[in-house]
Formats: sequence, structure tokens, C-alpha cells
Amino acid sequence: MATEKASELPFAKQGVRSLITPKRYARKILLSGNKSVDHDTELPESNTRNIRYFSLALDPHEGLLPASMEKPPVSPDTSQEWKLSDKDGKVSSSPTVFPVHQHSEERNPLYEVSNEYMKIIGGQQVFKSLLKRHGEQRPSLTKASLSPQKAVVQSTRERKQIRRKHSGITKISLENDWSMRLRRRKILFYRRIKINDYCFLMALAGIAIVVLENEFAYGAQPTVWSVVCHSASICVTVALVIGIILYHATQLQISLNRTGADDWRVAMTATQWIQLCFEIVVCSIVPLPVNFMVTWTVIKEDRLTVQSVSAPLNAILSILMLCRLYLLGRFMALRSKQFQDAATRSIAALNRITVDFAFILKSLMYEHPIKVLLLFTAVLWLVMAWMFRQCERFNGSQEDYLFSNAIWFVIITFLSIGYGDVTPTTYCGRGVSITTGIIGAGVSSAVIAVISRQMELTRAEKQVNNFMSETKLSRQCQHVAAKVLQNRWFIHKYSSGKSSHELAKLRSYQKKFLAAINEFKHVKWEQRKTNEEGNALVDVAKMQKTMHEALFDMKKTQEAILNRVDALCHAMQMLNAAGQCIMEPVKVAQQ
Repeated sequence: MATEKASELPFAKQGVRSLITPKRYARKILLSGNKSVDHDTELPESNTRNIRYFSLALDPHEGLLPASMEKPPVSPDTSQEWKLSDKDGKVSSSPTVFPVHQHSEERNPLYEVSNEYMKIIGGQQVFKSLLKRHGEQRPSLTKASLSPQKAVVQSTRERKQIRRKHSGITKISLENDWSMRLRRRKILFYRRIKINDYCFLMALAGIAIVVLENEFAYGAQPTVWSVVCHSASICVTVALVIGIILYHATQLQISLNRTGADDWRVAMTATQWIQLCFEIVVCSIVPLPVNFMVTWTVIKEDRLTVQSVSAPLNAILSILMLCRLYLLGRFMALRSKQFQDAATRSIAALNRITVDFAFILKSLMYEHPIKVLLLFTAVLWLVMAWMFRQCERFNGSQEDYLFSNAIWFVIITFLSIGYGDVTPTTYCGRGVSITTGIIGAGVSSAVIAVISRQMELTRAEKQVNNFMSETKLSRQCQHVAAKVLQNRWFIHKYSSGKSSHELAKLRSYQKKFLAAINEFKHVKWEQRKTNEEGNALVDVAKMQKTMHEALFDMKKTQEAILNRVDALCHAMQMLNAAGQCIMEPVKVAQQ
């Protein structure tokens, strides 16, 4: 039965002559570059050995053949077919493995290409074979219990499974595997973005429903509106949790696609488990349909006594629901131009930079600092004001807490002013105040840094100012030098005078001469500082261009010198030959 199945395979003609598996035959097709290879064509000796070594590089379990199936070195007049080692024409049941020897055919271009491909892909294929599930590793063909007939039948089954897996693709090659993985990776990236958009939309919808329910149903008995809002928020929360699980499942599939592992437990780390559990807990917070009451402490107006009041548990859960806004950072990262551009991600990966939310935020702060800070400040004020109002509405007073007072308190706390006209009376409100003050201090320092950077002159503006300063100092230096010469001439003119009037003018011009010399020194010193500042502003690209031009000229000069030296050597050789031709008749005459 095994012989009949083996006879149907294109890899085994005339019985079990060679043990070439479908995977090796596909690699032979990949190496040969011929897409229409006849299965009945005999494999030459050199190509067979090269395929054997190439297969050893890609899969160490397939690179070794039994000794009885290994082709021994033969003379050129022998047959090209492989011969069995046993006398009865059958393969021995306990084969040994020949070591890999060096052959003369290994120096051909095919072997060199396969050797280079082994260095690049071989380690990765071995790594992928280590990440297979338990029991999925392909058994080695060198086992004594595996006969050639069973090996051929097993290779036939594996080939059929691979064909069914690839939906009719009959040629198995590394190029098809890589292209399939890249297409799969692109689909997973697109799916991850869509799932993250869905999660962010569900988070915003849940927060909006809870805010509306708290604003319209405050202080009233449970109505149809509150029941509908609670039911909708619970449904949205369930959908959000499902979306979070799908997002992490897609992220895990991307990791499996990148590493080539088959078992998802290999790619799932402890950090990812903790992150998944934390996100599920955060996104599961939702107000309950039943209104439970809790007791918290309220500080009275005299700031010396406290009292306990009842507050609904849903108010605290509504405040904690705002933690879902962390999905905004993930949404910004996945929807940014830097992340969606493959070229940017490739350049960042080459520079060991991860395109995440921190990188996106730094890029936005560098490109549009004022807009980012203004938008962040406005959103923070609104969120903190609503949280502060939710904390202060249940302070035992019958009057509702105004939203205008809450936003006024948040603004003056954010700016570190604190007039004291509005103060928190609950520990929840104090916590919101402390958080607002800390964030406000950080944002204020960022605003100061941005303003100072915006006020700093650019390189072009500094070069303009430097040029104007140099022009002004050059003109001033000329005027001062002229004054020095002029005063020196007047000193020479009045040095021979004897009247008191001429002596007074002489002393006056001497003073002016000394002042002109000191002014000239000061101008020269200013010129020196301006030149130093100008040298610091030299463009690096211009300097590199100048150095490149200098090196190019030097190389041309060196090549010209070498050409002249070669010409000189050639002339010397010609002169030597001519001298020998002249000396030969003289030597003959002397003899």
C-alpha cells in the first residue's frame, strides 16, 4: 500500500529512490527560479547536494539523510541514480547519518547563494521551529523506527494539509510565507485601529449618558429617564469591555505574526496580563440601577468640626468613570500620521524609537505647542469642575452647588492664586483641588518654556542681526581710525607752537587722541566678539559641503598625480627598452 502511494508522488520515481520531501522540492523550485518545473525531471547531482545543504540551513531536522539513502561519491562513468546500500535493494532499518563533507560542487553560484540565504534566514527558521506547539514539531527522518515508505506517506499527508491550509496554493515557498504574513499583519493593524475607535466611542458614550443622568435626575425619585440611562450605560459598558478584550486579542495576534509562534501563551507576558485586567476593571465601573447610599465626612464652615452626611454611591462611580478617558491617548497614537505612515514607523524602528503616545505628544508639542496647551487646559478645566461639583453637591446643604462656582474654583486653583472665597468642604473636593493644583503647576511651567522658546530668535534672524552688527562696527571702526589720524595730525601741527593758545589746543588734541585710541580698541574688541558669534552660527550643512568639495578636489589632484607617475614609469620603461636596444649592437661588436 505504501509502495502504491509512493509511486503516485512526483518526488519518488521507480520505487523509493530518493527521500525528497515536498518542502525540499518546493525549495528546489525556489532556488531554480523556474515556476513550471516538471515533476518527472531527474535532479542533477550538484543541484541535489546543494538542495540538501540549503535544506539543512533552513530546517535542521530535514537536512540529514540516512546513510543508506545518501549518495556516495562516484566516478563520472557511473550512473546518476542513487543506489541502496543493502544487497537486497532495501533500506536498512537502522541507518546512520553521514557527516556533511565539502564537495567540489559547493563552489558553484547556486551553493554560494544558498549559503548566504542560510546565514540570513536559517536562524529565524530554527527560532520559529522552537515556538511550535507541543507535539507539532516534525519528526526527524533519521529515526530508526521510520522507514522510507512511511516517510513518503507522511510527507504526502503533510503536503495535502499544507495545500488545504493555503487554499489551493500548491507551491510552498518562503516568499509566499512572508507575503502572507505581511498581508495578515496589515489586516491586523487595520482591525486594531477600528476596534480602538469603537472602544473610544463607547467610552465617550458611556460618560455622556452618565453626565446627562446626573444633571437631569438629581434629587428626584427613580423615573423612567433614570432607568433608561442606567440600562444604556450598562449596555455600553459591556460593549466596551468586549471591545477591550478584542483589542488585546488583536494585539496578541500581531505579536504572534511578528515572532512566528503558534501558541498564544508564548507571546502573552505578565505585563500584558496585568494591563488587560487593569483596563477591564477600569472600564467596568458604571453606576448601578439601585441607588445605594454611603456615608462620608463633611467639614463645616468653622473648619473645626465635621459631620457625617449620606451621599449616593452612583456619584462616586460617576466620577471614577472618567478614568475611561485614558483611551484618548491610545486613540491619538493609533490615528496619528506618524503611526499610520509606514516610512515613519520604519525610520523610528531603525533609530530604536517606539511610536507611542509619548512620542506623538512630544511631536505635537514641538509642532503646535500653543494649541495643544490651550486645548488640554480647557478640557481639564471642564472635567475637574464637573468632578468638583459632584463632590460638593452632597455636603448636607439643601441648595444645589453652582457649576460656575466650581469652574471658578478650578481656574484659580489651576493658576495657583487661591482667593479663598470658594473652598471645598469634602475630602473628595480637596482631592480634586490637590490634583488640579499639581497639574496646573506642570502646565504653567510648560507654558513658560514654550513662550521663552517662541521669543528666542531663529538662526536666520540671528544671522541678520549679526550681519547688521558687523556692518555697523566696520563703519564705526573706520570713523574711529580717521579720528586717530586727524588728532595725530593736529598734535603734529601744534607741537611747534609757543603761544599759550596753541599749547592749550595741543593738550586738547592729545586728550582726543588718547580717547580715540581707547575707542578704537573697544570697537576692535566688539568686532572680535561679533566674529566669534558669527562663527558659532555657521551652518553645519554648509560646512559639510565645503569639506566635501575640498576632499573631492584633493582626490582629483591625487588621481592626477598618480596618472603622471604612471606615465613617468611608462616613459622610464620605454627609455630602458630603447637603451637595451642600443646596447645590444655594441655588445655584439665587442664580442
